[in-house]
Amino acid sequence: MPKKYPSYKTNSKKFRTSSYVVPSSHPPVGMQTTVLALDSRTDLDLVQNEQDVIWVKDYVGPKAQDYDSFFVKAEEGELTEVYGMEGSVPYLYKSAFRIV
Repeated sequence: MPKKYPSYKTNSKKFRTSSYVVPSSHPPVGMQTTVLALDSRTDLDLVQNEQDVIWVKDYVGPKAQDYDSFFVKAEEGELTEVYGMEGSVPYLYKSAFRIV
């Protein structure tokens, strides 16, 4: 179930952010998620082989250089979603960051 953000009051006008819903399985670029959330998605592949990791780093560019393994979604030969993770063992509690 998507998380809804709370409502806030500012200067006697109601400022509502509850209409903005972020799906937990598709966070925006730069957002942090967990391996547990990504593991439940069948459209993502884990890339941890050294040769494949180097290819993903070259494809994505400077944003991917700090990560050791990736969850990727490929559509028609293009990487449409890339999540970077430190280390190569995908423990469920680990953080992953969306970079593409």
